[in-house]
Amino acid sequence: DSRQLARYAVNRHGEVRCFLHRTRGPAAIPEDVVYENTVIAGYPGADKRVVLRQMEMMTRLSGRDSWDFEFLGMTKQPYIKTNYPHHEGVWGWQDHADQVMLVVRNIRSTIDEYHDILADIDYAKTWMEATDKIPRLYR
Repeated sequence: DSRQLARYAVNRHGEVRCFLHRTRGPAAIPEDVVYENTVIAGYPGADKRVVLRQMEMMTRLSGRDSWDFEFLGMTKQPYIKTNYPHHEGVWGWQDHADQVMLVVRNIRSTIDEYHDILADIDYAKTWMEATDKIPRLYR
């Protein structure tokens, strides 16, 4: 989906101006360009949407929610918004991502919350162990 995003700038007279720009939707992203595709993961549910919109504004390339890759199919959109850990364990973007940006609310509380999750899954060491213990999460 193409979106119209606003960018604000202050000129040398101190006046604030608003510029509207459209991002390129999935069909308008060039097929012949190789992008470093980025997963923007929010932990725990941090402001990943804000980061996604800022990246879209800077590059004018649209991003996509992880659910969209799973249910609407693959595209060349270079930004993938998701949660960590994903509540349903969906990895819909397959091998489309090259790097991950982890967005956290507050680093002080994030470390404690991460260890709470590890304790909930009994410090699982493998994907299979962690998957078996998903029902224990968020209780």
